[in-house]
Amino acid sequence: DTLPSSVLKLEASGVNWAIFSKCFEVAIRVKRLWGHFSGTDTRPTPAGTAASTAEEEKAQKWDESEATTDYLLTQKLPDSAFLRVQHCRT
Repeated sequence: DTLPSSVLKLEASGVNWAIFSKCFEVAIRVKRLWGHFSGTDTRPTPAGTAASTAEEEKAQKWDESEATTDYLLTQKLPDSAFLRVQHCRT
């Protein structure tokens, strides 16, 4: 999975932040993954002490989507910015 070339890489100086952030958001929204960045799509937790198969599948799907969002973001960050945010979670 990749982002379109119209989403330019963020400059290390941040000079293109305004256009980068808007283009990145639009591209991620099209992929229906923006909730991972906005915090509205949180990892599902089991209703009880033991997760059902369906709950485990939902959590696994969320984990896969989270990995995709991490990958898409790292494509567009300079190395210096990536090193600062690599441990951040949504």
